[in-house]
Amino acid sequence: MLAFIKERASVATSHADREKRSFEAYFAYLAERPEFYRILYESEQFAPEAFQQHIDLIAKNYARTLRRASSDGEAREVDPQEYEAIAHMLMGMRRYLSRRYVHAQGSTKEIPDFVIRAYMRIVCGGFWYNEEFASPESKDGDREAEKLDTRP
Repeated sequence: MLAFIKERASVATSHADREKRSFEAYFAYLAERPEFYRILYESEQFAPEAFQQHIDLIAKNYARTLRRASSDGEAREVDPQEYEAIAHMLMGMRRYLSRRYVHAQGSTKEIPDFVIRAYMRIVCGGFWYNEEFASPESKDGDREAEKLDTRP
């Protein structure tokens, strides 16, 4: 799966494009190999150590990719501890979206375009307009008053 996703994302022209292509590739892989979804999530119960190793590897690589996007100026910089949390959030979105839209009612379907658009809207721009929660905390606990970068 990882090689499949990496190959599909390799032609990306930006970090956001890479995220979109990786997202689409994840679902394309599940559509081509529907048994993988069942094996992966059943392993959480039947082979918990292997499952955790897989999740840890994915999260570590994802966090590294997020840090690189920030370093390259294509994403907001966040507290270094947050990259791992963000990676797990994005992984969780994939899991639940695949459960709802790809593996629903015992059949495997392609991911709908509107789901891809919604995912990218959240990933690239966020959803709420609220600087209080988007701004990092300063060392003294007060919120910094910085404008959000709202690049398209």
